[in-house]
Amino acid sequence: MSVKVKICGATMPEQAQAIAALGADYIGGIIEFPKSPRSVMRGMARKMRDAVEGVDRRGEPASRQGGRPFARTQVVGVVVDVPFDRLGELIEETGIRILQLHGEETPEEVKRLKECGIEVWKAVTKENYMQYAGIADRLLVDAQNPLHGAGGSGCVSDWAFAKQLVGEGYAVVLSGGLNSDNVQEGITRVQPFIVDASSGVESAPGIKDMAKVERFIGNARRL
Repeated sequence: MSVKVKICGATMPEQAQAIAALGADYIGGIIEFPKSPRSVMRGMARKMRDAVEGVDRRGEPASRQGGRPFARTQVVGVVVDVPFDRLGELIEETGIRILQLHGEETPEEVKRLKECGIEVWKAVTKENYMQYAGIADRLLVDAQNPLHGAGGSGCVSDWAFAKQLVGEGYAVVLSGGLNSDNVQEGITRVQPFIVDASSGVESAPGIKDMAKVERFIGNARRL
């Protein structure tokens, strides 16, 4: 199975729609995290989610053919330490069904989200990953930078740690400093389930360069 591709830090519906049309499997929206220049309000996250509904991903049919359903691009809500009681409101208002957690969320909170039918991706470290292993749907490895709690720092993550997690049987999202030049090396070395790019496909923070997005997706899928 080929690696899946996520483009993170989209900020506008038109941008999300263009990324979906280029074939991204996932688009990340950083929701209400003021420290990030890519942060959007939940209303904008809803607009991005609605914008990609029914978009004809490159190489994918826009309707059922031969009994195979159309594979839609999904929007991932990226959040940092949102109080659990507010997460329910965020899910309802955005319509997003995948959450990427970058804060101090507890394993119990992850379990409760999953009980509500939410797919959970959890950013982990060497020190805490065992708390979430077997609970979160995906374990995300990103560069550790306190100034960029939701990613997008451009720093390369610990590929050896990511490879360790893959070797232990976990579905890994490889993030941190990926671009069209190094994504193939990252895939070859780590064998992640998903590769995730943000600053590596931008012309400025929050402004995606569609030529870079296209090259990134193409290179990721070429292996």
